[in-house]
Amino acid sequence: METMEKRAFDNVNAQRAAKGCAALEVDPNLQKAAHDYAAEMVRTNNFSHTSATGQSPTDRAKAAGYTKGGIGENIMMGFAGDPDGVVNNGTYGWMNSPGHRANILNCNYTRTGMGYDPGNIDPAYADGSWVQVFG
Repeated sequence: METMEKRAFDNVNAQRAAKGCAALEVDPNLQKAAHDYAAEMVRTNNFSHTSATGQSPTDRAKAAGYTKGGIGENIMMGFAGDPDGVVNNGTYGWMNSPGHRANILNCNYTRTGMGYDPGNIDPAYADGSWVQVFG
């Protein structure tokens, strides 16, 4: 995990601990899926849970070698170099979004991967591409 990814990962686990969930463990296959998709969203200028080639989060996790159970995914653009903001920003952070928050605080998820790319997905928005995959 790169530095930005590790800091966001630590922020997610702090939120989970505050709500009584066990810390997530990094899964190398989910890590690959998250890191690769953060870069792909920048490369293809596509901000969506469905890739430019039509792959779902589950498809990407399987392609990266993850074969256990269901998948959840959080994505975000912006917050370049701000792993605290992507999770905790009071207006736009994952913890302020019901769906993203639900993934983070889902105690049934035990494994994760965190991806970050500093590039720009859409010129109308700030730099930064973030992906967290849950399993």
